[in-house]
Amino acid sequence: MGWCCGRGACLLIPSGPGEKSHLFTIVLGPKQLDGYGGSDQVVMVSVTTVKPDFPFDPACVIQAGEHPFIDRESYVYYREPRIETVAHVKKMVETLGWQPREECSPELFKKIIKGLRESKRLPRYVRTFLD
Repeated sequence: MGWCCGRGACLLIPSGPGEKSHLFTIVLGPKQLDGYGGSDQVVMVSVTTVKPDFPFDPACVIQAGEHPFIDRESYVYYREPRIETVAHVKKMVETLGWQPREECSPELFKKIIKGLRESKRLPRYVRTFLD
């Protein structure tokens, strides 16, 4: 069974300084999002490592082992979600630019969605898609 572009699916995507790969999780979609054209889109959020003495969003802290890729305390970075068309995501997976990883467990996905709703750092324009 191949990778599926849907809620809870995870990808390693180059992003941030030095284009280091981060784990991204699809949290919304695929569906047409108002203002983003006629194609189906997904909303993805990344996971990044908690660093000592560096502020982070406490809405969803993930411990090592909660996902097979996560090996240290991390958090979901809700501040800069990515909105991508399903076609683009599939193309990036097919061309090996983005690497599929194990999808979130149902428990972890619920925790990420709970954080999505509670985060004070989630942009307002994304919050409108939650309703």
